[in-house]
Amino acid sequence: MDSAKSAPVNLKENSVRVFDKGYSYTDLVKSIHADVGNQRIIGCVKSSGQWIVTLKNGADAELIQETGLEIKGEYSNVVGVEKTILTVSRYGIPSYIEDAELSSKLEGYGCLVKTDWTRNHHEEFPEIENGIRYARVQMPTNAKNLPYAVTIDNIHMRVKHNDQIKVCNNCLSEKHTMKECPKYICRLCGKQGHAERRCPKVKCFRCQQFGHKSFDCTEEVDPNENDLDAQDTMETNSETPDNAEKPIEDNVAEVPTSLPTNTQPQQKPPKSPKKAKATTTATKKNPTDEAQKTRLQRT
Repeated sequence: MDSAKSAPVNLKENSVRVFDKGYSYTDLVKSIHADVGNQRIIGCVKSSGQWIVTLKNGADAELIQETGLEIKGEYSNVVGVEKTILTVSRYGIPSYIEDAELSSKLEGYGCLVKTDWTRNHHEEFPEIENGIRYARVQMPTNAKNLPYAVTIDNIHMRVKHNDQIKVCNNCLSEKHTMKECPKYICRLCGKQGHAERRCPKVKCFRCQQFGHKSFDCTEEVDPNENDLDAQDTMETNSETPDNAEKPIEDNVAEVPTSLPTNTQPQQKPPKSPKKAKATTTATKKNPTDEAQKTRLQRT
């Protein structure tokens, strides 16, 4: 009796690459057994400076891609032959940028973030982040590399992973740069090869030139230049034409601002003496003299 045929297994999806760092076959197999268990490996072949390992189960191949392998105390990155899962590091990330924003940016390229983002910290101050985060990311089937840098919320961030090569920042193609990408179309003029902020029709209000916006301006502009221009405009507008009627001036005698050299300052007239107050001394009658006169009259 024939056994029931099992569904075909795509062994290419179950295969991974481990870059050789002088490992022996025994060291590699023991490391894989420690992660996924014994009797899970179909083949292990060394070719062109790397080990190609094929596993029985696709889930095992995905697991060691997500976690990597520790071989003789040293971490080794594992890359899928068909399904590529990489450790992606991002540099220069401010603490206020959420992990979800980093994942969303990669998902825009068709990637799938398989793990949480791990935040690194300064060695001297373990409580302070140093702007580096990393996660395991499954690459899209049509791409093996991420661009060297991305921008989130006007923050320029470096992107790094193993065996990274330069690709188009727009579509991840290895055949052209972003400037040559056919999908890189300006939304302002509809032409290929530049973004809206770099469009030749855009005028910078900082340097008054065309081809970039003010926040991308690299020209050194004198901060007083605008004030001087405004001042010149005001002076030009305030000039009186020759044929304009002049205002009628009043006949006001000019007042000298200084005294002649031979003129002495005027002296103030002397003050008039104060009038003495009239004082009237009242003559008081002596009662003794009055009594004596009365007596003489009676005699």
